[in-house]
Amino acid sequence: MNSSLTKFLEPIAQQFNQLGIPEPITHWGHPFFMAIVILVWAVRRG
Repeated sequence: MNSSLTKFLEPIAQQFNQLGIPEPITHWGHPFFMAIVILVWAVRRG
């Protein structure tokens, strides 16, 4: 299963690698944007 998953995901990963996005953004982007989502959710919840 692991090798078939790798074969499936590798071309997708290569496409993202070719975008030239700086490493700090790819490393910290998801946690940063999830923090925004949680903050907005908490503010709207009241």
